Amino acid sequence: MSKIIDFETKGNAIRFYLGADDCFDYWGDDWDDVPYEHNAEIVYDRYCIGYADVYVDMSLDVLTPEKDWHYNGSSPFSKEDFKNRDIPCVVITFDSFWDNCYSICALSDNVLKFWFEDKLNPGIYFIDAKGEMHAK
Repeated sequence: MSKIIDFETKGNAIRFYLGADDCFDYWGDDWDDVPYEHNAEIVYDRYCIGYADVYVDMSLDVLTPEKDWHYNGSSPFSKEDFKNRDIPCVVITFDSFWDNCYSICALSDNVLKFWFEDKLNPGIYFIDAKGEMHAK
């Protein structure tokens, strides 16, 4: 098993960069800078052992901090905050009412959250309209 050590999103597609379970010193350029979306680069290649590409049903919303309208285009987070598990890196919501409101959804128990250090195997996955993840 491997673990999430970084991520990228494009619409309802997510690429999770995966590292070894025993790797704890992973890092990337400017991971301690805020806001991460304007400063931080993807995790250094030497820590990445694979990818998990996750495709999310169009009826669900994929939220990340920089898309939250509360933050006016610049989130208050660094990649180090994700690594420290202070906040989830990706939140998937089932209610379009909360679209573009990561800050509220991240606090909810009624969403699907992905965190750095979560266990995930390399591969291709699909999250259906019920929020269930299936390997493809």
